[in-house]
Amino acid sequence: MSAANKLIKQSDFVSKFIDVEPYLEGQTKYVVSATNISGAKLLSIQDRELTIFMISQKLWQQPNAWKPIETLLLSSNHRVICVHDDQLPLPESLQEKSGVHQLFLPLPQRSLNQFIDDHFKLLRESFNLKETIKNSQSKSENAANDIGILLSVSKSIHGERNLDRLLGLVLQKAREITCSEAGSIYQISENDKKINFHTAQNNLIKKDFKKFSIDINDKTIVGKCYINKSVQLLSQKENFKSSIADKIEYQTHSMLTIPIMNLNHEVVAIIQLINKKVSDKYLDFNEEDVNKANIVALQSGIAIENASLTTNIQKLFESFVHAAVST
Repeated sequence: MSAANKLIKQSDFVSKFIDVEPYLEGQTKYVVSATNISGAKLLSIQDRELTIFMISQKLWQQPNAWKPIETLLLSSNHRVICVHDDQLPLPESLQEKSGVHQLFLPLPQRSLNQFIDDHFKLLRESFNLKETIKNSQSKSENAANDIGILLSVSKSIHGERNLDRLLGLVLQKAREITCSEAGSIYQISENDKKINFHTAQNNLIKKDFKKFSIDINDKTIVGKCYINKSVQLLSQKENFKSSIADKIEYQTHSMLTIPIMNLNHEVVAIIQLINKKVSDKYLDFNEEDVNKANIVALQSGIAIENASLTTNIQKLFESFVHAAVST
């Protein structure tokens, strides 16, 4: 009788526990090992991250042995197979357990190999499906979180008509959702085409900064942000400087600079976020941080333009009143 047609009996399974040489001959893609549990053996057959555990009759008959085995059933990349014969069927309590399968012996070697292959295929399909669902749920949760951020930011900034307070609020919201230790916000001057510093915030250093302006060119990070109308993302590995950080000798580890644009796709302000810090550790800003900061920027463009219009109207009205009083 050839090895492929050799009949595998229950006694063979208990005594030799399907030795890899005669019983899994040719199945080199699997890693097979045996473990003693409560005086009986458990066979582990592994294919990359997936594992099939084959349990002998002597083991599954012991109720106390099921506690460590049941933990295996909680994982989507594990499958438990109880080996038994017609003389001692598997109890209904075990048959009803999710993830528990049966293997009847005696069985030809060829059929045993096919049985293991088939179960790995089913286990792989189940594992891939659960991973797909998990990834979809994660994407849905991220989308829901982004919507929550959008609504929170929108509610906060669109109710503010004072331009100075609005710019500070925009910076605050951008820092909060990206875990930024510090940051600054710049406003674009329409008259002299300058980038004007407006507000800086820093969790470590409390300081009032004097207003200053930056020429529009590609020699500064905010200048590049304005000219290219694009995000400037710098990591801890790169050598760069921040205008504000340099003034107070504040060490910069990472930086995220975002343009704020109006409906005409014109840059009206620039947010510069400095030093992402989580659990007292400095980290690089990532793509998720960019997306979140962009949510703030998209909402802020319209709000800043509306607040600027309100401010200009108020200044115009005050000039009329002053002129009327003077005459």
